[in-house]
Amino acid sequence: MPKPNLTDIERKAIIDELLKLSDNGVLPSGVYVKVSLKLGCAPTTVSRIWKRYAVAVAEGVVGGVWASQIKTKCDISFVGRQNKPQRVEHALSFIDDTTLHFEPMTNLLHVDEKWIYADRNWRSYLVFDGEELPPRVWKSKRFIPKTMFLAALARRR
Repeated sequence: MPKPNLTDIERKAIIDELLKLSDNGVLPSGVYVKVSLKLGCAPTTVSRIWKRYAVAVAEGVVGGVWASQIKTKCDISFVGRQNKPQRVEHALSFIDDTTLHFEPMTNLLHVDEKWIYADRNWRSYLVFDGEELPPRVWKSKRFIPKTMFLAALARRR
């Protein structure tokens, strides 16, 4: 099964292959399947990438658009060469040197916060004939007030 998201290098390879096989911007029949088998992805993926590229070229974008729009952001730091020893040292600090067991961690406090809206964005009502919907106080979700809950968790002593 092909992987769901192609890298930008793989997308560029698809565009390059399709440009080689195209005749003045027109692709011959069956070229999507041929390229997809060669590069190991789905024909619909090849078609989508090519159509996006062709629209960008028609709009005058130099070089077309072939890069992925999927961007990711992760709050967890990457375990690399620089911070791996620090993380291992932090984990080892919870091990008792005499018994080689983890400490009970009764002196730790975990704090977490949660934001909750005062009202839901969409609300369904069961309305009888002649009855009106209750008026909404806020224009949009931007104006609904938010409340923050702060929770603290600790082990019993």
